[in-house]
Amino acid sequence: MGAGMSGLELGLACALEPTGALFVPAGPAGNQTLRLHDCCLFVFVAHGELEAVSGRSEKRLPAGHAALFQCDAGRAVVFHHDAGAEFYALKFKVSPHLPRARHLAMPARGKVDYPERLTDLLRRYVMEQRRRRPSLWALYNLLVLVLCEYAAAPGGSLEAKPSCSGLEAIASMVDAYVAAHYREPICANDIARELRYSPGYLERAYRRERGISVRSAIHLRRIREARAQLLLQREVHVSEIAAQCGYGDAAYFRRVFKRTTHMTPLHFRSINSGPADGRRAREFTSVG
Repeated sequence: MGAGMSGLELGLACALEPTGALFVPAGPAGNQTLRLHDCCLFVFVAHGELEAVSGRSEKRLPAGHAALFQCDAGRAVVFHHDAGAEFYALKFKVSPHLPRARHLAMPARGKVDYPERLTDLLRRYVMEQRRRRPSLWALYNLLVLVLCEYAAAPGGSLEAKPSCSGLEAIASMVDAYVAAHYREPICANDIARELRYSPGYLERAYRRERGISVRSAIHLRRIREARAQLLLQREVHVSEIAAQCGYGDAAYFRRVFKRTTHMTPLHFRSINSGPADGRRAREFTSVG
């Protein structure tokens, strides 16, 4: 990859490896430097204005704009930000050896259609990375959503209806969205709207690839997280665990939990008591 800024085309599902993130909150003017080491770099300006310099390439990005950098090892990107500027920078690697089941083209720079939504995803990414034990799967899912959001900018493209070879890409996008938003009151229609598909088409594609409905996928993700939290937070009431996992109605949570695991939340917690609790909890959370 040459130094500077250029567009980027990916195949989804593809091997993306999150390698770091930088968040600079609003404050005094200053400079920041990132070395890429054969990584791609996604930059989004939430507020103010930013000048990004890599080699002989200089780009000034106003609020609501994003850009991509691809640099050789040892190259750096220097950010000169004005007072009050707030921006995010995500570093990631891409495997060039996977088939392009789904075409995702992103411009070298562009104005984002929904900056608030992108800011929310980036904030979640930074918060996850700052955890003592961040989930690489969660970071991967959030990275996919960030890049898909940016692909909708002028000059980018995200194919609306890929062939059967792209069903895995659609299912992966649904899984990524669920992983990022399962704590919220989401439904299949919400996901279809966010990913820009008709609800019927998205449901058929997901069922064909995963063998279950989108609604079931949401429940499975929530219950998997609930099992982990029931062990990690033994003193927390079941109703609070339910709320943490996206269920506002504790009674409904208990019914879904029992239908999925064939036992109540309290029974699950009681039979998994012992010195290996921490290890079991980590096993439940390790899959994202």
